[in-house]
Amino acid sequence: MRAAVIEALGSLAREPELPALVALIMSPRSADDRDAIERAIRRVFREIPNTEHQAAPLLSALPGVSGVAESTVIRLLGATGTDRAVETVLSAVDDDDPSVRAAAVETLASWPTAAPVGKLLKIAELLRESELKETALKGYM
Repeated sequence: MRAAVIEALGSLAREPELPALVALIMSPRSADDRDAIERAIRRVFREIPNTEHQAAPLLSALPGVSGVAESTVIRLLGATGTDRAVETVLSAVDDDDPSVRAAAVETLASWPTAAPVGKLLKIAELLRESELKETALKGYM
């Protein structure tokens, strides 16, 4: 039931509600809620033509978060494709948390523009995790 309500919120929300949705994703009640909130945010993105406006609440929320919340924000930043977002995601490749590193590499590998392509080869060379190396190389190609 909660997921359906969150999904409906994503259909109704617009740019002014985006910061509230981002705040919700920082501390959801359950993993199912987090997934539903992420889908709702992606739906709101479709209503906001300015990608800088999409990214701004995510970039503001990122300092001080870690773990699953940080990984989720990293994935959402990839949907915006902004220059600030790509720089932020690139810096997350060096995070101490393996789940954040993985989210960063996966997000860069599927970036909506060619912005990170040149960096993906270097990332693949430096990574220790073979699965992430493969992901980075696929994104490079």
